Amino acid sequence: KAKYLSQIDQALLLLKGKDKQLIKLLKQKMKDYSQAEQFEAAGRVRDSLEALKAIQEKQSVVSATSEKDQDVIGFEGDDRGCTIEVLHVRQGKLIGSQAHHISWLNPKDPDENPQDWLASFLNQYYEENIIPDEVVLPVDLGRDINNLIRDVLEDRSKKKVKVYFTCSGNGQRLLEMANSNATEQFKNYITKTNKKRDGLKAIQEKLGL
Repeated sequence: KAKYLSQIDQALLLLKGKDKQLIKLLKQKMKDYSQAEQFEAAGRVRDSLEALKAIQEKQSVVSATSEKDQDVIGFEGDDRGCTIEVLHVRQGKLIGSQAHHISWLNPKDPDENPQDWLASFLNQYYEENIIPDEVVLPVDLGRDINNLIRDVLEDRSKKKVKVYFTCSGNGQRLLEMANSNATEQFKNYITKTNKKRDGLKAIQEKLGL
């Protein structure tokens, strides 16, 4: 049981992007196995370190000095809907992203207020996803809304959370990346949607429906 729980803890470190901590732990385990002359076990740990190194090489380093976990939000859309992109940056490394398409939302409609739809999205998204140390927003929602979102996230995560919009430095670079990804994902979604519609129309005509 203890060995199994230890493996679970290591997996969590990897999924949370805490590579440095995991590498330090694995190196110590390999050293302990070698000193105990358990060379087969030491070899397995060595293989794990090599696999971890291969994963790291595929991850983009966006800040070599950051020790914080960040989610960076971007979006793109029009009257065909809106795609919201969430970049997951863990301790300075971009480890992945998630795209969410909302068909009823036109972010360019002057009647659609980001204080409403973006705040609503964040509230729902962080009901089921890991809450990071910082959430970088694509628009300035104002101090009151930022503080409200922060309070909700802190209450759920039981830790300090920073929610903010920035237009300078590394944060701005990350926002540009998130918005660029959102634009690409939005185009892909629309292309796939149009192909499905064309296919259904062709079936309708062939079968006289």
